Amino acid sequence: MITPGFSYIQLQRHGKVPTRDWKGDARVLPSEAREWVAQGFNVGVRTDRQSSCWVLDVDVNPLTGEPTEEWQKLLAEHEIPATYTVRTPSGGLHYYFRFPGDIDVRNDQGQVICKGVDIRGIGGYVVAAGMTASYNKHGVDYSGEYVVVDDSPIAQTPDWIADRFVAREEKQAEKIERVNNGGDVQEKAEHIEPEWDKMAKQELNDLFALVSKLAKLPEGESIEILGEQRGWERGAGFFTLACKIIEVARWPHTSVTVDQAHKAWAARVPTKYAHHDWTNALASADVTWAWGEQQRNPVDLFAGVEYRGKASSPEGEQDGPWEPLDVSNQPIGWANSVLFAKKKDDEEGENSGAFKVEQARQIINRIGPIAVDPTGSVWTYDRGVYVHDELVVLERLYHMMGDRFTSTHLKNTRLAVQAKAPFLDLTKAPNPGIMNFTNGTLEWRDCDEVELHDPKSLVTTQFPYEWDPSAGCPKFDHWLATMLEPDQITLAWKILGYMMLSGNPLQVAFMLYGSGSNGKSTFAHVIERLVGMNNASAVALKDFSQRFQTSAMIGKIVNVVGDIDSDYQMSTAALKQVTGADAMQFERKNRDSFRATLWATCLFSANRIPGTNDGSEGYAERWVPLHFKRKAAEHRIEGFSEEGLWEEIQGIAAKAVRALRTLPLHKGSSRNQAFDLTAESSIEAMEEFREASNSYYAWIKNHTTPSESEAMKPKELWAAYKQATGTRQGGTSCPRAFAEALTDRYGPAKTRRGMYLGMQRNIHGHAVALVDEEETKSLEADFVRDLNI
Repeated sequence: MITPGFSYIQLQRHGKVPTRDWKGDARVLPSEAREWVAQGFNVGVRTDRQSSCWVLDVDVNPLTGEPTEEWQKLLAEHEIPATYTVRTPSGGLHYYFRFPGDIDVRNDQGQVICKGVDIRGIGGYVVAAGMTASYNKHGVDYSGEYVVVDDSPIAQTPDWIADRFVAREEKQAEKIERVNNGGDVQEKAEHIEPEWDKMAKQELNDLFALVSKLAKLPEGESIEILGEQRGWERGAGFFTLACKIIEVARWPHTSVTVDQAHKAWAARVPTKYAHHDWTNALASADVTWAWGEQQRNPVDLFAGVEYRGKASSPEGEQDGPWEPLDVSNQPIGWANSVLFAKKKDDEEGENSGAFKVEQARQIINRIGPIAVDPTGSVWTYDRGVYVHDELVVLERLYHMMGDRFTSTHLKNTRLAVQAKAPFLDLTKAPNPGIMNFTNGTLEWRDCDEVELHDPKSLVTTQFPYEWDPSAGCPKFDHWLATMLEPDQITLAWKILGYMMLSGNPLQVAFMLYGSGSNGKSTFAHVIERLVGMNNASAVALKDFSQRFQTSAMIGKIVNVVGDIDSDYQMSTAALKQVTGADAMQFERKNRDSFRATLWATCLFSANRIPGTNDGSEGYAERWVPLHFKRKAAEHRIEGFSEEGLWEEIQGIAAKAVRALRTLPLHKGSSRNQAFDLTAESSIEAMEEFREASNSYYAWIKNHTTPSESEAMKPKELWAAYKQATGTRQGGTSCPRAFAEALTDRYGPAKTRRGMYLGMQRNIHGHAVALVDEEETKSLEADFVRDLNI
């Protein structure tokens, strides 16, 4: 079962072992995973930030088929929420959960939770649902299919489990600190081979001779450089020489440093090219680190090398698509030779001095751009989108330093990275005119062509599929026509398009309602797949005050909550705060509090519109309801499955964007203008919504009627409402919310002739009467008596 939102790896046929080392791979999309399945391979789901989920793996006893006693005791004390769950051939369960805020969940075997309950997190994987595998576990052979037993949306990590993750991180941090400060780390001395150092210096002399020769040429002419005629053109002569010089200067067996080479370069190259070509060469010099353990022969080092001439630095001018500096194949400690300053000959100790913090920061950023958010948390650029990765500085620095790594080096380098990294502003929504797909960014308002990803854009959301404006969605079109009234289909497409926006410019929320089994859940699931599971949260309004929950909405595109209890009283203050783009105060584990705006658009689903503790029309005006009237059982589609819709996700996106282009989103646009709620079904739905969400409006509609002969003041109607409902709130004056409900039903109050205290006189009120005439007389007498008239 291939589902958008996950990233996949290839597994052996009928097995659960990867076919190759996959940990450095880029995100694998469902289209490629389906090709693997068609070829007979199994696939696994990566349990990391690429899939935006981790998995709780609960084993069972092969004899009893039951989990361990420790796990059963934990279940008696704590709750496991409904979430996407898969049963394994051995009878165990895979519970999928979202990452708890900024906590990175690590792999574990029975230590963090309890015996028999493992964790598949960063660097791990599980076999995907729908795969069939044969394997031996605990001496018992198993064979069968991985079956989905709960198709609920992936839930947030329960607090009691998240607390255990935090405790483990704190314990590991203390252990690392003890080891690093206890003298257990031995520094490795720099080793210079005199013969090879001589060869490197000779190679640099030859290269700088070419630099000087090229610099003296008139512009437009060329000389032979590394076997080709090259001139002053950008990306040609100077760029090629810079790449080669950097390669030699970074070789660990030479005493020449990159800084020394840079000074020599700047003294010889015209200013027009000096900075630009050197910076781009640094960014594209992955060949610089292509030595590997086996490449210790200087002949290999100075062999002819082909260079990328189109790569560029995220800090410099953009010549082409930015590409990361791949050092994953280099040995631990590969950068030691350039990270420590030389000591003077008369100084005692090893021939290496102070640690170069700025040099370490520059190399870390060349491996991949880094940004920081208001909490100081680190985000890394990964194939067109910034993703939260708190350990990236530690991992890169340790790879560069190896045995010489200490916690002090890490602390200083991290501070330097944070000081100079771009600021990722989570306090406001990103540019709503841009949509980010895996094949580029789209200016959706008036263009169907994507542009290349740019790390300078600081985008934190990306749809997990390619933009294809020519794709279609006939299955989904047929499903909509079957499950919705004809005059609601256009509204449905507008909702789908609006949910793809980054931000909520119209300050609305959506409500899917109707009796059970009528398509609401499928529509909500389409929205989650449309934006990507890692861009969607599922935080209920009642959970806004709980730890780890509210911060999960930060930076998300949508917040989808299904199956609201019909007896639940909607928290209107919380909804207004979220949809109104108001800044809210947040906290994260071990971080200072900060203010941010939740710009995710909310969508709720309920069998019946829930009531509210707010009677104002302003609250109802924030909602766009979509009524699912038809029963799925009565309108069954032969062979229909949600998985079939996921295959059309690109076509759904293309059609949703076209619908979005019809919405007026400029300042001053209203909900009614944008979504055109004038269709019969929409008018009916809004009327039901007003009644369900506004007790004042419901009473006025059901207990009053238009009258040509009578007129009633708002405070008279308010007295009637109090008498009928038994409410003791307010005084004799009509509350503003009640007056708004009257205006919504009958229009503004007008001056007209009517009976008041037994006389005809001008009354500023409404031409209405109470439904029961006898009750009206009684209430009028009570009203007069209350005023002591």
